[in-house]
Amino acid sequence: MKLYQNREWLYKKYTIEKLSAVEIARICEISPFPVYKCLRKYNIPIRSFSEATNISHRKYPISKETRKKLRIASMGKHPSIETRIKQSYIQMKIRGGNGKRIKKGYIYVFIRPDNRFYPMISKRRSCNFIAEHRLIMAKHLGRCLESWEIVHHKNGIKDDNRIENLELANYKEHNSFNNEIKFMEKEIKELRILLLLAILR
Repeated sequence: MKLYQNREWLYKKYTIEKLSAVEIARICEISPFPVYKCLRKYNIPIRSFSEATNISHRKYPISKETRKKLRIASMGKHPSIETRIKQSYIQMKIRGGNGKRIKKGYIYVFIRPDNRFYPMISKRRSCNFIAEHRLIMAKHLGRCLESWEIVHHKNGIKDDNRIENLELANYKEHNSFNNEIKFMEKEIKELRILLLLAILR
């Protein structure tokens, strides 16, 4: 068993001695990812970014002059899209992500810039996650989808991304589908109320 795989040793180094995962990785001569994996495996609370920053500042204090110089040097500078993509991928791996996110009921999957469907990602986004249902439809058609093409879920379940549950539509058709679903939901709700009143009588 390697040192970082020992729970007591890892707990002591990370929680008591306040070493970072990177510092523990250097001791064990490995990358930080296996260290984070063991921390999650042994249910050792992982520090937040602010906590890690505070500990780092206490260990390696920076003078006010140096902080001022760093602030001036970084003013008006923003990381490139490529850098932000790389950072999001690293953060996803550190947090134990499986390359998927859920937003407003939809599943988003992580794809690399060398993926043939990468151009489908909106340029306004700072990371390379794409809606899974759009990616599945694009793979099925063998081409990238246009921005005006909408992938509709036939049964209304947003995370049911089976190809047989997906169909391609434009904005007008999609709005029509949604209006029909809303109307049906309203009717079902009214019928349930009437049924409940009939039972109570």
